[in-house]
Amino acid sequence: MGSTRIESLPKVELHRHLEGALRLSTLLELARADGLNVPRDERSLRAQVQVLPHDPLTWANFLAKFDTLRLFFHSPDVIRRIVREAIEDLAADHIVYAELRFTPAALAAARGFAFEEVMDWVLAAGQEAMQATGVRVGWVASVNRHEPVALARDVARGNPRE
Repeated sequence: MGSTRIESLPKVELHRHLEGALRLSTLLELARADGLNVPRDERSLRAQVQVLPHDPLTWANFLAKFDTLRLFFHSPDVIRRIVREAIEDLAADHIVYAELRFTPAALAAARGFAFEEVMDWVLAAGQEAMQATGVRVGWVASVNRHEPVALARDVARGNPRE
């Protein structure tokens, strides 16, 4: 069985981070168009957003990539685009079901968005992309481990404290 056969088989993915599923081409486009304070060349930007073979395999290095990646979630349109593209990429990989995790409190705090709006943008864009691609997505709204338990309760309920 060649790799082409395996690649074409339907698959399930149970742990993909929305905040880490951005296309490098989209990142470069947004960095250039929106004047984001990140490198504008592919090699330098890749080093800031991906764990590369020569990087230390540490939790701190992994999390540092998200600090840069979250800079790109700067408008409702961009958030919707990133969700749509992530689900299109799942479909291109022949993934029929995926669980996409995201950190709504972090995305909301990054630009001062209302928590509920971020949730709405992600879920609405996800629903549209699922209908367009046929991929089924389950959502995991996560909270960073250093944040208070009360925030986790609020995320689970969908109503953060103001």
